Amino acid sequence: MGERLGCCALAVLWAMTAAGSAAMAGDAPTLCLEYDIPGNPSGVSCPVEGTTISVDVVLGPSVLPICGAQFFLEYDTVGLVLQSITPGAELPGNPEGAIFSQVLISEIEFFTGAISFAAGGALDAGCNDATHGPAVIARLEFLVRGTCESWGVCFRGNQPPTLLAATGGSKVLPTSCFGPGPVAGTCAPPLRIIPRSDEVVCADPCPCEIDTDCDDERFCDGDERCVDMVCRPGTDSCETAALPMCNENTDSCAECLTGADGRDGLRCTFDQCFDGVIFNTDITDPPPQPAVDHFDCTAEADPNAFCQSMGGDVCNVDGSCECVEPPGLCLTTTGVIDVSTGFVQLSQFSIVTVDVELTATDTPVCAAQFFLRYSPFDFEFFDLTPGSDIPGNPGGQVFGTLLMLNVDDDAGTIDVAIGDDIFSQCANATMGPGIIARLRFRAIGTCETEDICFRTNNPRTLFGQPDGSKLIPSACNNADIDVEDTCAPPVFIDPRDPNIICVPTLSRQGGAILVLAMVMAILVRFKPTTGNHQTEA
Repeated sequence: MGERLGCCALAVLWAMTAAGSAAMAGDAPTLCLEYDIPGNPSGVSCPVEGTTISVDVVLGPSVLPICGAQFFLEYDTVGLVLQSITPGAELPGNPEGAIFSQVLISEIEFFTGAISFAAGGALDAGCNDATHGPAVIARLEFLVRGTCESWGVCFRGNQPPTLLAATGGSKVLPTSCFGPGPVAGTCAPPLRIIPRSDEVVCADPCPCEIDTDCDDERFCDGDERCVDMVCRPGTDSCETAALPMCNENTDSCAECLTGADGRDGLRCTFDQCFDGVIFNTDITDPPPQPAVDHFDCTAEADPNAFCQSMGGDVCNVDGSCECVEPPGLCLTTTGVIDVSTGFVQLSQFSIVTVDVELTATDTPVCAAQFFLRYSPFDFEFFDLTPGSDIPGNPGGQVFGTLLMLNVDDDAGTIDVAIGDDIFSQCANATMGPGIIARLRFRAIGTCETEDICFRTNNPRTLFGQPDGSKLIPSACNNADIDVEDTCAPPVFIDPRDPNIICVPTLSRQGGAILVLAMVMAILVRFKPTTGNHQTEA
């Protein structure tokens, strides 16, 4: 099955007639696929097995002002594993790619290697901003898992085809930078993957004359060597160092990369990693106490009372105080809150962000599945970002693998499973606090909205633990409330239409709303059926 983060209906807007595109064929810009790894003097790109490479979809210089792009790729699923797709606006040093900020389509078929992607300015707003290139439209990151040969990444034929959107609503078929003609069927140069094991002999290995021919310009995998005219891999740069974790971004060795790397085994601390340094912080609050399990509670006259005075709960036979902090699950809505009503204030058609958060706990968690409900008349699902992709979120780094994403636009339901496999044991875990996932919605309704809430479901909301066991989370910081009865803070949407009159909070208090407001709200909230889109791991 595929991953779908976007609205396929938008593809229809892009499926313009060939005549409209052909009229601009002489001005058509190029599209390229470019690796971030250099080719050696033989012109061959030779990544090392087990490393990560990226492929940029690059827009060439354009006479036409370009404000959007949709493209269709396929990749070698034997040699490569797709890790992420980043739109051009989020890439540093890519000023001409700032227009590619809004992801309109993101569909991935992991078994077939098919990718459908569209990004750019809002088409229905007229594409006022544009670029003349060159620019990176999107960057795809792959884990190299094969050995020897891989055919890499190609543009595939599709209907609707790969297209660029120009200002004024016109569309153009790009040409290939690999030669004259359309991009469909053109590929980045094939890869020759350097195997990690000396026991693997490639029929057509990566050729070399000197060591620099084999250098993949990466720090963590060590120095590649040219042996008997064949490239051989290096060894882990930090494997034998006192600082065992390798940071590719800084070309340095560190104590840790994530909180899981610094786990101290103490029940009353949660483990975090900042700038490569481990911090083990007491979870008891308020106020923060020293790590209570450092004390020998069995030597006290009343061991349990001593532990409770230190912020714990009970005294263990090994002399440590155990603090029992069941993991909680929260829904947090970002935005300006009106303190008089408790509503998050939004303007109509703006984006509202809802974070699914794990509270600090002494119980390691490595996966989560949760089920949400929302009003499809008030909100339109936009996208989901895993916790590992959210900056400044060390407690959410284990939530990187999206196992399931089912979105039903008509019913207003979202099913998510994320992290290590929820049904098996896992190696990495977190004790929070951290963001599990960030969901974005478009506010399409008006006035007071239905809440975005956890919903009752079978199977139910669960956390997965490293030993493979399951745990039912509590509500946000309240173990006495079932999480499936809780909601995000309510939202109030200011309508754009001046004829719509809102009476804030009256419906929540059971009051009457003006008949005119109700009629207008119903008209504005009417939404055509768009169908369901589902994703399963």
